[in-house]
Amino acid sequence: MSTRLVVVHDVLGTCFDLTKPIEALKSIFGDQVKDDRLAELIIMDWYHAGQRDFTTLSINGDYKPISACFKAGLPRVLLQAGLIKRDADGAAQTQTDRGGGSGLPADQHFSQTTGDGKGSPFGEEVTQKIMSTLSTLRPRPGMVNAFTKTYRDQTKVAKHIDRVDLWGATNGGLPLAQKLFVGALGEQTPLYTGTQAVNEQEKSVSGTEHKLGNGVGVFSCDENKIAKPDPRVYEEIIKRIQIKPNEDVRMWFVASHTWDLFAAKKAGFKTAWVTYEEFEMCSDIYGTPDIVAKDLDDIAKKIVEYESK
Repeated sequence: MSTRLVVVHDVLGTCFDLTKPIEALKSIFGDQVKDDRLAELIIMDWYHAGQRDFTTLSINGDYKPISACFKAGLPRVLLQAGLIKRDADGAAQTQTDRGGGSGLPADQHFSQTTGDGKGSPFGEEVTQKIMSTLSTLRPRPGMVNAFTKTYRDQTKVAKHIDRVDLWGATNGGLPLAQKLFVGALGEQTPLYTGTQAVNEQEKSVSGTEHKLGNGVGVFSCDENKIAKPDPRVYEEIIKRIQIKPNEDVRMWFVASHTWDLFAAKKAGFKTAWVTYEEFEMCSDIYGTPDIVAKDLDDIAKKIVEYESK
């Protein structure tokens, strides 16, 4: 019986951090967010609100790409944070009753906005500057080493494991995920998509350099128009893994979000939580992951060790 190790990673927040949008926010509102922690909290609030809106739409049968949720929700988060737009001369525009940079009371401000971004009190240029950073997110600590070395090291991976398949499963768009992985791992790294991704990963096992395989399979929720953590997403990922008769597949799901891991465990994955976003696992809510580590390379080493027993 052949044995295959499959490690699926959440992408946004887990494999790539939000340093870039934080830096963009500071460059726009620098005098209002001099504290680095405040800038981080505002961006994290935007990120989590976008996830909430994305999931809410999905479970109510009105799926929209998460990028649309991020874009539409950004002015709201900036207003909630009390940020104020400055005019061309650098003067602060007032924010009356949280009406925003329009200087109008909230009820009048709302009546003059369209909901499509054109009526944003901060202007399209602010939204675009922050949104554009999503395609340049930086890899998390240990991510590159985990994907290119630790999982591919024949001396570390147990001999009974014939192949290692690495995946990214994202609420974000497929082109964005592909761009981020290429930026982090290099253009020489194969990216596999679609229902045949697992077959392409199988073909990558050849010669002495890639006995355990290479490349990354990428799945986006946009493909099925269902948002994580809907159970159907994890079921679809398992379908993509394509477990064959007489094949022993060890499935892992890696994330920095415990809600994601909770759903993955329900679907049959072993789970690995990386601590650098949530910091506290809140086990009374979501239980305890199988592995906990400080970064993605540490996660990789622990999964390899776990499966070598």
